[in-house]
Amino acid sequence: MADEVKPDTSLETGGTVTTEKGADTQATDGDTGATKAEVKEPSTKVKGEVPKVPEKADGYEVQFLDDVKIPEDAQKTAKETYSTWREFAKQIGLTQDQFKALISADARMRLTRSKQSQDDFNTAQDSLKKEWGKDYETKLGQAEKAVNGIFTADDVAHFKKSGIANDPRFVKAMFGLSGKLSEDSFVRNERKGGKAERKVDPLTGNPMLDYPSMK
Repeated sequence: MADEVKPDTSLETGGTVTTEKGADTQATDGDTGATKAEVKEPSTKVKGEVPKVPEKADGYEVQFLDDVKIPEDAQKTAKETYSTWREFAKQIGLTQDQFKALISADARMRLTRSKQSQDDFNTAQDSLKKEWGKDYETKLGQAEKAVNGIFTADDVAHFKKSGIANDPRFVKAMFGLSGKLSEDSFVRNERKGGKAERKVDPLTGNPMLDYPSMK
């Protein structure tokens, strides 16, 4: 008599398969081939706190990254300046750390630009002092007087921003023109702004050229 044929159950899943030898084997997932013990649920935990946007604009603190060194005598001005940025930060949804990075980048750029401007000023000053000798202060005063008699506030602001005001050639040209301008030109412009003077940059504490027509 023929042997009895048993059904093949080796592809069944969800339970334990018994072989003819009686050994138990763990069922596998038919799609991936991995054992059910190896299938893990995805983690839903978030490490640390999720950065939040301050509820109000005045919730932002004016703080700078460690590499941004604001001079001590300019820290108050810097804080007042960047406090005006908080409303903008709130509007675009910045977190405190993002706000800190933003104002630090701007302050870093200003400090770098100011240092370059100061270096240019020192170079121009040394050049003119060497050329004019003991007459340096007198001639420089006449050059500044000429600037006030010729240019508008917008012009002078451009000269300062672009660095032209610190170019020895510009200063010497203004000195040359000072002798050709009428006294009426000087009087008219001095009434608007007063005597030309040197000013200190409130953010960096460095001296900078300043003219009455800028006021």
